[in-house]
Amino acid sequence: MKILIHDIAVKRNSGGVFTILRQVYEAAKVDKKNNYIFVLGSELFTETNNIKIVVRENLQKNYIKRIFFDFGVGSKQLLEYNPDVVVSMQNTSIFGLRKTKQYVYLHQPLPFQNAFHFVPWVKKERKLFFYQYVVGSIIKLSLKWNKNSKVIVQSQWLKRELLSRKIKKAEQIVVSYPKLSSNVRVNSQTQTDEKAITLFFPSTAMLYKNHRVVLNALNLLDKEHKNLVNVLFTLDKTEYSNLIGGTVPDQVKLLGRIDHEKVLKILSRSTLIFPSQIESYGLPILEAKSLKRPVLVNNIPVLRETVGNYDDVHYFTGSSASDLANEIVRMLKQKNTISEYVSENIDDSEVLEDLIKVITGNSYDKK
Repeated sequence: MKILIHDIAVKRNSGGVFTILRQVYEAAKVDKKNNYIFVLGSELFTETNNIKIVVRENLQKNYIKRIFFDFGVGSKQLLEYNPDVVVSMQNTSIFGLRKTKQYVYLHQPLPFQNAFHFVPWVKKERKLFFYQYVVGSIIKLSLKWNKNSKVIVQSQWLKRELLSRKIKKAEQIVVSYPKLSSNVRVNSQTQTDEKAITLFFPSTAMLYKNHRVVLNALNLLDKEHKNLVNVLFTLDKTEYSNLIGGTVPDQVKLLGRIDHEKVLKILSRSTLIFPSQIESYGLPILEAKSLKRPVLVNNIPVLRETVGNYDDVHYFTGSSASDLANEIVRMLKQKNTISEYVSENIDDSEVLEDLIKVITGNSYDKK
């Protein structure tokens, strides 16, 4: 079987969407039954015996060209590779594939939430307005008009949104929960006498990630409690300045982009704080659960779904700095622990193995 993976939009610094694509690549690389073609916007991976890489930089650099490709001329070019299955990893269906089976990986929740409505006249919201209303309309129409395509989502919440808007039928929606490699596991936990806590938020610099509520909550703490709190953001100084502005507080450290192994190392000694207002799942919560870490999470449906029945969780209202400050004070009364974990030789090929089995009709066979 020949499977074509289409993702012109993603870049190496695209955060979670690149991680998902990389995990698809790792799963494909060890599949001895099937061949894969990755059509990408930049050189992200290397070719193997069963993987061909096609790079279309011109489409990544020009959004209008990409739209015309997905909704017009692109199907003819993709069909030249004679794929049995086409998987669009960039939220939109590709028109004109006729009888070729197609899956669309939908990872952009912005057009499907009703809590926030961004406006074009506020500079920081213009890009989000564009994605919510312009790109969002394109996504919805492409999924609805392309009646034969199936949609892959990361949560039951997003499935319910697609159903309530009559975009897809239940049998056309596949819920594929993100997961971690089984090689990431806790070896032991050690209690510490440390009274201070570290709040770690691994996230990109998007307005709806809601970094500001963490800073506002810090300002509401009295001096005694504030001195016991350290905050780590994976932002650089430029991102912080554009997103928040002003001076970085003494309690806050900017880490910039860090690799996955360092994320796990920091998280094993920290409390995960996750104030994001809009998510398709919330992968860091899954990592915190795997490492048996306490989590401080915005109380919204999709994140409650991610947390599941995990016990060591504190919820807060994402729009309320005072609510978050109260939860931080409660957490300061708990005893701190450090998780010693194992993560050698992480096998990312197994993370999306179940998804690849769906796409290939269970013909996937890992070497």
